[in-house]
Amino acid sequence: MEYRKLCNTADELEGNRLLGVLSAAGIPAYRMDSGSGQYLKIVMGYNVYGQDIYVDADQFDKAQALASEYITNEEPSTPHRSKSSIIIARIVLVIVIACAVASVLYNLL
Repeated sequence: MEYRKLCNTADELEGNRLLGVLSAAGIPAYRMDSGSGQYLKIVMGYNVYGQDIYVDADQFDKAQALASEYITNEEPSTPHRSKSSIIIARIVLVIVIACAVASVLYNLL
């Protein structure tokens, strides 16, 4: 059985989701860290190059159609935030920064 690279996913979670979609359709597939990602995963705990997804070459066209459908149906990665939640987040950030500055100044004096 010959495998062919289908796509590169942003991270391991997205790769696992796509593998689940392909598996449900009966398409043999596996994922592999892209580039030097295996070494980065060991050193940093995270692979910045993403995951490469490989599928059976005989079912590549079907897998490509499923992958493109999966990508277009995927929810946006950044959730919609209301103005009030943004304002609250900014207030909390200002308080945290003020506390940090106060702590530094207190230790200096």
